[in-house]
Amino acid sequence: LQDKDSIFIPGHISTIKVEGEVFNKGLLVFIPGKNLKYYLNQTSGVTRNADKSRIFIVKQNGEGLKTRSFFGLFKKYPKITPGSIIYVPPRYDKNSLAGLSTILAKPVNSVVSTLNGLSNTLLSLYLIKGL
Repeated sequence: LQDKDSIFIPGHISTIKVEGEVFNKGLLVFIPGKNLKYYLNQTSGVTRNADKSRIFIVKQNGEGLKTRSFFGLFKKYPKITPGSIIYVPPRYDKNSLAGLSTILAKPVNSVVSTLNGLSNTLLSLYLIKGL
């Protein structure tokens, strides 16, 4: 940091974003102790085209987490934290490279868009405060 620089630390984010193959995409209020299944039920569930085995979470810090399966019987779902993005990918043809690139681009674009929005907000607040 240099003289007259300032740091803005945003308030607590208390939402979860759900995207992909769900019926009602959008933001949900974060409720401590609730799991992935709860938030998916709040979106009216997943569509027929959803690939439930590849659902993943992008945490606020950018860390990615996925559901783990043990012996094909037991599933361990990642812990949901405030500011997380839950992404339910569509099924795709494993032999189609075009299908794979489309699927990978959606969550990456979403994370980049969210980070751009946050950086624009922080820059605006910095400029307003600095004037």
